[in-house]
Amino acid sequence: MDQVETAIMETDGSISVLAKPPYLPAMQKDVLNVQATRGLAQGFIIDGKILHQSLKILGKDENWVREILVHHKIKRLEDVFYAQIDEQGIIYIDIRNDIVPNQFE
Repeated sequence: MDQVETAIMETDGSISVLAKPPYLPAMQKDVLNVQATRGLAQGFIIDGKILHQSLKILGKDENWVREILVHHKIKRLEDVFYAQIDEQGIIYIDIRNDIVPNQFE
C-alpha cells in the first residue's frame, strides 16, 4: 500500500491504481536516452518527377538529386516512385519496381 498514490473503484467494479512517482516504470527520458526526432520529411521526387518547389525549400538543386541517385545506385529518375529527406538529413527512396509477392493468387 505504501507504493499507491491513488486507487479508484470504477463503475464496472474494477480498481484503477496510480503508483507514487518513485514506483512508476522508468521511461527513456528518465534514463537520459532521449533520441532526437527526425522531424517532418520533405518529399523531393514523386512518380519519377522532381518537385522543384521542394528543392527550393530544401536549398537543393537538380545536381544534388542526381548525386543522391548515383549514391543509391539508381540509374534513372523515372525509376523512383517517391523520395524524401527528413530534418536529420536521412533520405528515404522508394523505387518504382519493388519486388512484392502477389498475395492474391
